[in-house]
Amino acid sequence: MQLKVYNTEKFDRTKVWYAIFCCVFILIIIASIFYKNIVWIILMFFLVWAYIYYWLISVHEITISMDENWLTLERIIPWTNITGFCLELELDKDKSIKRIKNIVFVYTNWHSIHTISDTEENLSSFVNELNQYTQMLESYPQTSREKFMRKIKL
Repeated sequence: MQLKVYNTEKFDRTKVWYAIFCCVFILIIIASIFYKNIVWIILMFFLVWAYIYYWLISVHEITISMDENWLTLERIIPWTNITGFCLELELDKDKSIKRIKNIVFVYTNWHSIHTISDTEENLSSFVNELNQYTQMLESYPQTSREKFMRKIKL
């Protein structure tokens, strides 16, 4: 059984998000010029360039496959290393459930989040087979930093 996902969590950003991002960047540049702090200007350009570069090379579609001994997700992961998995839902503005957006694999000391790019039928079949090898968890541990980064879609 196989499932197509992105190799990381893919954020759907609006034009407003990009406008706010640019405004914050420009305000920091203006403040740096006002206080004659050239180092901050250079640092901001490096940070934005690094973010754009990371965004361009990091998000691509992969295929998850499973077998009785392991899960293949860009590398082979034995079932003994996997604690379980979670499904994250995407909510509408009125807080009604829209669809399953992410699948999260929880390992012994970490987790990986993948945005689903496959059909609902294929996802359903994949999850049914996945339940034979590992358990579905209600939640997984997230740090405050991770929650904040996900909230601002970075």
